[in-house]
Formats: sequence, C-alpha cells, structure tokens
Amino acid sequence: EPTRRRAERAKRNATSKAAPCGARRAKRRREAARFVKNETMPVFNEAAEEAQPAIRAAARAVREANEEGDVVCPACGAHNDAGAKFCDNCGKPLSRTCPACGAQNDADAKFCDNCGKQL
Repeated sequence: EPTRRRAERAKRNATSKAAPCGARRAKRRREAARFVKNETMPVFNEAAEEAQPAIRAAARAVREANEEGDVVCPACGAHNDAGAKFCDNCGKPLSRTCPACGAQNDADAKFCDNCGKQL
C-alpha cells in the first residue's frame, strides 16, 4: 500500500503541475499574438505611409486625364481630342446644338443640359 499511495501522490502532483503549464502555454500564446499584432501593424502602417504619395500622384494623373479627357464618338467609339466638333474616324458630329438655347450637348443626348428642352 505505501507504494500505491506514492503512485497516487505522484499522479496528483503530475496533474497539478500540468494545469500551470497549460496556463503558461496560454499566456505565451497571448503574448505571441500581442507581439505579432504590435509588430505587424506598424510595418503595415509604414508601408501605407510610403505608398501614399505614389497613390495620390496616380489618382491626380487619372483625374487630370479625365479633365482633359478625350471625347468618344457615339457612332464609332473612336477617341477624339477634347475640342473636336467632328469625329476623326467617321466624320460624324460629336455634339449637338440645342435649337432653343444654342448650348452644346453630347451627340447622343436627347435633352439639352442647359435648358432641358428635347433635342
């Protein structure tokens, strides 16, 4: 019986030590997750800060290109210069003049942008 008691006591000691190890393991996992979060986010933020000027420059270039924008012919789909009145490809008019107010409208417009009258 003394050896039996020793064996039971050894089992109890082993299980009681296992719980703190599990708690230590969980604590280490939390610390590792916190470390990864705290290390990853600054790297991501730094990369975003470095990329931001390039992204802004690209957006500005797109915006400027759209402002200068080519006029697309509604008949053939060809790109023409912004001030063109007739298509370089098919020769059709790129805009329509409103008979009521004289404003220029897109060639495919059904109503005037200025006065709302039917074209």
